[in-house]
Amino acid sequence: MQPIDISQFPRPVQAVFDVFDFMDMPAFLVGGAVRDLVLGRPVHDFDFTTAARPDQIKRILAATGAAAVVPIGEKYGTIKAVYPDGLEVEVTTFRGERYQPGSRKPEVVFGHSLADDLGRRDFTFNAMALNKEGEIIDPFGGLADLNEGWIRLVGEDKGQRLVDDPLRMLRAVRFACQLGFVLTQSTLHLIQGNSSMLQTISAERIRDEFVKMLLSNPYKMMFLLEMTGLMEQFLPEVHALRGVTQEPFHRMDVFDHTQLVVNGVPDRLVTRLAALFHDIAKPVTKTVVDGKAHFYGHEDTGAQMTRNILGRLRFDSSTIESVVLMVSLHMRFNQYRPQWSDATVRRLMLDSGKHFWDLLDLAAADRDSDLADEYITAGDYIEELKHRCARLEMALPVKTIQSPLSGYELMTAFGRGNGKWVGQVKTFLEESVMEGYLGLDDKQEALLMAQDYVKRMDTEVVF
Repeated sequence: MQPIDISQFPRPVQAVFDVFDFMDMPAFLVGGAVRDLVLGRPVHDFDFTTAARPDQIKRILAATGAAAVVPIGEKYGTIKAVYPDGLEVEVTTFRGERYQPGSRKPEVVFGHSLADDLGRRDFTFNAMALNKEGEIIDPFGGLADLNEGWIRLVGEDKGQRLVDDPLRMLRAVRFACQLGFVLTQSTLHLIQGNSSMLQTISAERIRDEFVKMLLSNPYKMMFLLEMTGLMEQFLPEVHALRGVTQEPFHRMDVFDHTQLVVNGVPDRLVTRLAALFHDIAKPVTKTVVDGKAHFYGHEDTGAQMTRNILGRLRFDSSTIESVVLMVSLHMRFNQYRPQWSDATVRRLMLDSGKHFWDLLDLAAADRDSDLADEYITAGDYIEELKHRCARLEMALPVKTIQSPLSGYELMTAFGRGNGKWVGQVKTFLEESVMEGYLGLDDKQEALLMAQDYVKRMDTEVVF
């Protein structure tokens, strides 16, 4: 391969090459940056390695024009430089590593050569380096594997790479999803034979890899996680979808159906998570009556299961609440029929909040995923719902809908204290606004309607 013209790099990156070379401590661009350069992909992370020790790296980086030099992982040999234009560069001392079997955190020791450093990396295409002259140093055949589209572990003892850090099994799947590459037979077999080692990895590290593959190619993600045995290790609930039939509504089992749904929604994290978990409770709620499968309440059970799964993987509370809401509501979208009143549709919009359109996307993907012929017409109602909601939103935005009378105004008008009746009356007035029978600001009509409502319900409402 012809040398790469480093003048194409941002000026701070060139300065790192130049200043480290001037100090007789050459720095080499390594890892994903080199891989992406060869593939013609944008380079976002500029990571270097060098023989210099952390204290030396800090002094040298200060001479490259950095606005700040930050020891983000000094005990691991990593120093970050932040430049005035916002660009960040990380430089790490050559590494060698000692691992304790079963340990979640490797013991890092400094290496003595570029060969040592590259030899400890995961895959051949990540074990390449670029020098100041733009020459690629490729001791493990990474260029050839990039050209052929192979994911291959580094070194002679390839199994040791997984023992060193079992997260590399998930990284292999992630690169297959992101790059469209294929695991070599030896890599696949090694992962299958060592998948249980994933149990030693922290939930946070697993979550981060999971999110990256979910947002790249979720169809391939599910296929490979299941094939390698990794799905059973960290998402056993998804693994359990395999073989759960759901005639007559779908011809596929729940796993294959879910694979199509998650691949059919936009690449927004909460939407893809909701798609992955929307039928997660079907294995535990399945009943068969007259040869037909039913999954009564699977959306409610699924919402609780989703909360447990996402909590186990250490997702943030905002993401968890959003996905749980979508899982709990997805069946209401599937059950929509044109006969619904405007108030019922507006209530669905109100309950869905900011995820209403996400839920429409989920419902559309659910509809398009292997519906049996007799259910296709019912599935088309989702398109009608989209147009209807757009019309309703233009006429009266859902977020503006509320009772014209506040709780205080109701208690003052009726001379009664607080109680369940206040919420019931406000809900009645809110529904009347949704139906178009009452204006948002029509307090006089709202009071008349409230008086009539209370009179009719007086024997039932506990004040």
